[in-house]
Amino acid sequence: MAGKQAPNVAVLGLGIMGMAIANNLEQDGLLAATWNRSKKTGFPKFRESISDAVHGSEFILVLVTDDQAA
Repeated sequence: MAGKQAPNVAVLGLGIMGMAIANNLEQDGLLAATWNRSKKTGFPKFRESISDAVHGSEFILVLVTDDQAA
């Protein structure tokens, strides 16, 4: 991105899809933070709360099983 700062992305929900997407974003230097309702503290840039995870993020990806999990 010539002359532009790369966007930063928060990923909420670290199931199969969320983990894969977060790993790819981390490799590309775009991952700002992650969050999951069951703690995954060993995961890159994991935050304890949703508000901490989304603070300052330009994009927020929510990957949950259903509306009950949101």
